[in-house]
Amino acid sequence: MAFKLKGKEEKFFSILEKHAALTYESAEMMERVFKGDISKEEAFLEIDTKEKAADELVNETVGRGACSPSIET
Repeated sequence: MAFKLKGKEEKFFSILEKHAALTYESAEMMERVFKGDISKEEAFLEIDTKEKAADELVNETVGRGACSPSIET
């Protein structure tokens, strides 16, 4: 059995793309910490901001009904 989200409207894919970009940017921040380019504290503040923005995108997607879960058997 597989679970997936099916976009009901075109805006879903735009929101998904923005969410992926925020996730990628957060990963880049972590990489910079590991390399010693920035402090953990600086990265934490930036990642926290990106996480909140990503949460807003999720709420927009689910709250607006832009996608619906479907279960395939």
